[in-house]
Amino acid sequence: MTQTGGDTPVLVLHDAGDVGGGGPWRIALTEAAWTGPVLAPDLPGHGGAPAPSGGAYEPADAVLHVLAHVAPDGGPRPVVVGVGVHGWAAQLLALGGRSSGLVLVDGLGGPWMGPVEATDRVRRWLRAISDDPDAVGPPPANAKLTWPGTP
Repeated sequence: MTQTGGDTPVLVLHDAGDVGGGGPWRIALTEAAWTGPVLAPDLPGHGGAPAPSGGAYEPADAVLHVLAHVAPDGGPRPVVVGVGVHGWAAQLLALGGRSSGLVLVDGLGGPWMGPVEATDRVRRWLRAISDDPDAVGPPPANAKLTWPGTP
């Protein structure tokens, strides 16, 4: 996790599938003359961060990955930028009082795509996953699955 600049931090949660992880966001905000710290970590399975064990990735994993870096030791709360699917994680941080502001980028597929088109895009993506036997197969034998309310 790289920091640069003055007082108000910005924490960017890049979109899933961003090969460069947080790197391009760090560069873009620095070049845009943001004066506060820029925190743009590589989220699990992106850039230099290893994929989650077991291969399963849940939207909340991004929150868990950055939680220790959000307002550590009572420091300033960042403006959280959630890009694409990680907009959900950014909203969780904001709702939990862990941010001083929230910016959502491309949450429904961008301004060029309406809700019907965005929903259709998600449906096609889910169909592609359901047609992939590795994606819908049983979990690995060593995986420990627990659900709320179960021992």
